[in-house]
Amino acid sequence: MAQILALRPEMAPLPEAVELAASVLFAALEQTLALAQAARLFATAAADNDNPALHWPHR
Repeated sequence: MAQILALRPEMAPLPEAVELAASVLFAALEQTLALAQAARLFATAAADNDNPALHWPHR
């Protein structure tokens, strides 16, 4: 990377932008996994308790 920056110093902000993008994508992935876990727990509780109020969609 240092060799690239020596030839093209205007590319210096690129690694910071890539790091920021990776951080944002990782945070989004964490949130998606957390939502999936919550949905799984909800579905498990609904199936285990056999409570109609827990089944989705509620009608």
